Amino acid sequence: SVIVTVTDDGTGELKANVEYKLDGENVEAISFENLYHASPVNIELMGTKTLAGRSLADGEFNFRLYETDSEFVVGENALQTVANNANGEFTFDAITFETEGERYFVITEENTEKIGVKYDETVYRITVKVVDNGVGSLVAETNITNDQNVDTESIVFANVYEPLSTEVKIDVLKT
Repeated sequence: SVIVTVTDDGTGELKANVEYKLDGENVEAISFENLYHASPVNIELMGTKTLAGRSLADGEFNFRLYETDSEFVVGENALQTVANNANGEFTFDAITFETEGERYFVITEENTEKIGVKYDETVYRITVKVVDNGVGSLVAETNITNDQNVDTESIVFANVYEPLSTEVKIDVLKT
């Protein structure tokens, strides 16, 4: 609390005496410390799988999400691995950002060498820029480029299925 006592010094001037008390004790001054912490932001990274030449099966293809450095160098261990659904869609678990800054990710398709499938080897690079909006929340801006550094709005892996040709030998006996 702040106690201001105003007295007349008898010469026509008022004098103010200020006392500061914190929890009933006299203190030199009272300071206030306001803490600000912006709420975190979540993002979900998702994509689509297409397969020309035959129907796509639920869980047939796997996709990997890696957290990388700013050069998009991929390490050995994926942050997450998910599979496509029957409609070809795949979604990684949400990623939470609690601080401002840039983070970098790569999404690839896992080549499991399915017979007759030509895999899309595109590597998608994702830059997430997290900033404080100044009103209590972090916001994330996501930029996606492919491995040719072309900006893209979505992540699409397009595979092609071509059945292998087979030779059949037929022995014919003429009588």
